[in-house]
Amino acid sequence: MAKAYAIKGLDEIERNLRKMAKSMNKNLVPAMGDIVKTIQRESMKRTPIDTGNLRGSHRSRVIPTLRGVVGMIYVIASYGLFVHEAPPSTKFKSPWPRGRKFLERAIVDNKKKILDIIAEWMKR
Repeated sequence: MAKAYAIKGLDEIERNLRKMAKSMNKNLVPAMGDIVKTIQRESMKRTPIDTGNLRGSHRSRVIPTLRGVVGMIYVIASYGLFVHEAPPSTKFKSPWPRGRKFLERAIVDNKKKILDIIAEWMKR
């Protein structure tokens, strides 16, 4: 014979979970904004400089979507991809290893900083 159990407080738990979800969704855009700014700033520091055009061509956007938030960092200088993907034998006026994979390294080298930003926004 099956026994029936009554669990008290389920409505309250469900309400609290909904509040938490709303709070987290509210913080997604500003959190992604902080992450994108951090990566863009770090990428710019790593970008080789001749005239400053490539460094100044960094752009970023934060786009809310139905599934969450998308953060984009990109360069608009036509030669940005070449410089980013340049082999180590390529000589730049700024000291090596600046330039090689400047955007990628900005993310990889700052994982802890990015995770700290996420953790900070999760607390709010």
